[in-house]
Amino acid sequence: MSNDERTASTIIPATPGWELALYVKGGAGYDPYISCEPIVAWDVERTTGPYDRSVNRPDGKVEVPGDTTFKSEEEWLPYCVENEQDEEDAKWKAKVAAGHSA
Repeated sequence: MSNDERTASTIIPATPGWELALYVKGGAGYDPYISCEPIVAWDVERTTGPYDRSVNRPDGKVEVPGDTTFKSEEEWLPYCVENEQDEEDAKWKAKVAAGHSA
């Protein structure tokens, strides 16, 4: 997201148990899987753009903001495989590699 799309931003400490859950597409020699990283703070932004990442909640559910909630990673993984978006994932990964927040 470019800075001109951002309308407001606030950083809030996250309570323990929240994780960023990313779908990793299968490739040569490995199956698709879910990669999780702990969330230590929330950077809350108000914007009109869609949010295309998911979070693991402390209760074990996986939430896809603005879409749905799954009971577990095992339930979410087939949804990811079915809805792969290579172009968007590539843009997001390039943004993260460049040091920008996701």
